[in-house]
Amino acid sequence: MSTANQEKAYIEKEYGWMVGKTVEQVRMLTPTEVEDMGWYTGGEVPFVVFFTDGTYIIPMRDEEGNGPGALLHQGR
Repeated sequence: MSTANQEKAYIEKEYGWMVGKTVEQVRMLTPTEVEDMGWYTGGEVPFVVFFTDGTYIIPMRDEEGNGPGALLHQGR
């Protein structure tokens, strides 16, 4: 399998579960939630995205969870 195909398969496996979901709420993490994550935000705004099926995502700086992260949004 080519590297491009491996990367595509990885994205589909790890993130494909989001396809078709509907966002219900987006909010900042509470101070307690930030503490539970073990984060010092350093001015970053940690947030959580809730879907209507009860699942959620929290953007992180890296795969190890070393701090809050951001999402890039591009309009159409």
